[in-house]
Amino acid sequence: MEKRIHIVAPSGGPRLDVFLHAQYPEFSRAVIQKHITQGRISVNGRTVTAHYRLREGDTIAGTLEPPAEIELTPDATIGWQTLEATPDYLVINKPAGLVVHPSEGTKRGTLVNGLLAKYPSIAQVGDDLIRPGIVHRLDKEVAGLMIVALTQPAFEYFKKQFQTHAISKKYSALVYGADLPATGEITFPLQRSKDGKMVSVPESGRPSDEAKWAKTEYEVLERFPNHTFVRVTTFTGRTHQIRAHFHGIGHPLVGDTLYQIKRFANTKHWHWLFLSADRLSFIDPSGQKKEYILPLPKPFEEALRELRDG
Repeated sequence: MEKRIHIVAPSGGPRLDVFLHAQYPEFSRAVIQKHITQGRISVNGRTVTAHYRLREGDTIAGTLEPPAEIELTPDATIGWQTLEATPDYLVINKPAGLVVHPSEGTKRGTLVNGLLAKYPSIAQVGDDLIRPGIVHRLDKEVAGLMIVALTQPAFEYFKKQFQTHAISKKYSALVYGADLPATGEITFPLQRSKDGKMVSVPESGRPSDEAKWAKTEYEVLERFPNHTFVRVTTFTGRTHQIRAHFHGIGHPLVGDTLYQIKRFANTKHWHWLFLSADRLSFIDPSGQKKEYILPLPKPFEEALRELRDG
């Protein structure tokens, strides 16, 4: 049911989306942010961003409409590879093509639906009902390593580990172009463009209030005439961070249909996103050092072999 809003902020400080989520916890922050972006919520009669800092006496008005119902039905047909299972957490290899959690765009058939079938108690783990046990995500097209929390203490522990960048995540990627320096650091802020894509904002640009700082490092592993094989380390976990950052420096990922550059239109490419989350290390809640390394997915290996053969 649609909910009409008319609130006078009692004090200043909190962000608009955080304040509204506290007032209406039945609406997720993602849903609230979407309503603000669409201009359905105003402050003092003006359209603002979700990050707007409220001042005492600000008048918030508009409507909130619940999203279409999302199914959290357990689905035992969803598969993944489990590398380690403990009473507190899992380390899994998520296959490419599998969405991590339900959303308005994908209401069923996700990793979460599969987890609920095998671990029913996970339904109460986390801080978002549609993302039980999920402390970090991978894009649908990306295969690789993920940690899934099975208990609330483990969820809180790993959430803090990610927030403090104590967990090391590395990826293998194949990008267009052969003129990348041997190593590099990309720190462009990321913000959402009008068409919904995440875009990097160069130092000469003007980031919006919603732009978020992001840091990506890479090292070149192998060069080819028109492509470069790189290892990537992320220090922040922004949406599409690696894809948007490499697009921002003029070297988009091979097989990425969302972030491309016209000058590579005639360069050899494959219909598979060449990004694999294949290295992960952390200290687990019991104090043990954990490290996982995956082999490259078969399509990735085949493409590299083809490039090496010329």
